[in-house]
Amino acid sequence: MAMHNLELITSALFLSVVAHPAFAESPLTVVERTVVSGSEFRIGEYYQLNADCSPVGDITVKLLQSPKNGTAEVSDAALVTNFPPANQRHQCNTRKSPGVVLKYQAKDGFVGKDKIEALIIYPTGLTQKYRYVIEVK
Repeated sequence: MAMHNLELITSALFLSVVAHPAFAESPLTVVERTVVSGSEFRIGEYYQLNADCSPVGDITVKLLQSPKNGTAEVSDAALVTNFPPANQRHQCNTRKSPGVVLKYQAKDGFVGKDKIEALIIYPTGLTQKYRYVIEVK
């Protein structure tokens, strides 16, 4: 009898964790970009800062789908942030802050559409999923 109750409690805990909204999958955000063929282009910039402009921690960018007609590269970078005036981090906009960039470069001579899907995992546990639709001209 005690073992059966333990199984029910364990099952209830598992269901509450799996069904909790905080564990829901991130919605997919579609972003359109236009780039010039043959040029490297930053298609995504990611940062998460404390109020004193120091980084909260490491940001992970995972490519879920690589481009078919070019290359994608993830690297650390010094970024200019864009916090609105009401945000306590607004003063961070006056200097470069550490972050991560996603860069794209089309194959030589390619003109047309390409696509990248990426999952961004912030040190606080926030996740964002992007589909970048890239028009190469």
